[in-house]
Amino acid sequence: MIDILKILSVLLIMVFLLKRKWNLGVVMALSSVILAFFYLLAPLDFLKAFYAGTTDKTTISLITALILIRIFENVMRKNGIMHQMMDSFRGMVMDRRILMASMPALIGLLPSMGGALFSAPMVDEASKKISISQEKKAFVN
Repeated sequence: MIDILKILSVLLIMVFLLKRKWNLGVVMALSSVILAFFYLLAPLDFLKAFYAGTTDKTTISLITALILIRIFENVMRKNGIMHQMMDSFRGMVMDRRILMASMPALIGLLPSMGGALFSAPMVDEASKKISISQEKKAFVN
């Protein structure tokens, strides 16, 4: 029961800080420090765990994949490929709302990391002539 309260309190702190527009990375780092404090983790043990997590092969692979996805998306956007893709799909799907929802669904079927990161610009491109908030775009994605 006490563990649940500790975790819930950290989640509440995270929500509070994010509502105040703090940087997500800073909030996550601060939350890990607070959890280490709550669970009486020695500072040296915390640093060892941090080092082990950041130098792990899986962590490095995920970060590399996400960086490459961002580069790929940027190249596609600058060369107009993203716009051409959307124009092609608009020819098949006339309703922009269906087009917005179908792009993340199609990307989601592919067995790859960072699908949401890759499909977000597609949703943005598909929703250019629709008045829709960023939150709703994120929900569609």
